[in-house]
Amino acid sequence: MTEAKQFIQNYTVPIAMFFIFSSILAYLVHLAFQSGGWMYLLLLIAIIPANIVYRLVKVLFCGQKLIIENNKIIRIKHRFEEEHSGEIAKTLSEIVLYKDGDIRSYRFKFDDEENMMIQVSPAVYKQREELERILEPFVLNGDIPVRDDFWR
Repeated sequence: MTEAKQFIQNYTVPIAMFFIFSSILAYLVHLAFQSGGWMYLLLLIAIIPANIVYRLVKVLFCGQKLIIENNKIIRIKHRFEEEHSGEIAKTLSEIVLYKDGDIRSYRFKFDDEENMMIQVSPAVYKQREELERILEPFVLNGDIPVRDDFWR
């Protein structure tokens, strides 16, 4: 009998950011129309909220669906893309750490995609502790490259 656990992303922060920055954007546009001359400057500042809105849409409509079966098989699917699956031990290819040494994310490389790694960050899932508990033994058992910074 297969035991499959589905991990659901936590959308609270992106939705809150969307409402906050949408309000800021609306206020800036209102000020721009009231003051006239400052319109271009204020709309330039509004690029930041527009970026946040873009990221929200990306998270909500292109988020990851993550399923782990029997603590051995991982299946990852992005909306509008094909599903990638494989054994965790074989597909786990890299670990990214925070500055303090804690694990920030795991990168998986699947056989069907040669030049692509899929990144899974436990912090964005509601069941963060359970996901970390499942993936931790694979980190301890293998010779997996570790990166100490996120932006490389």
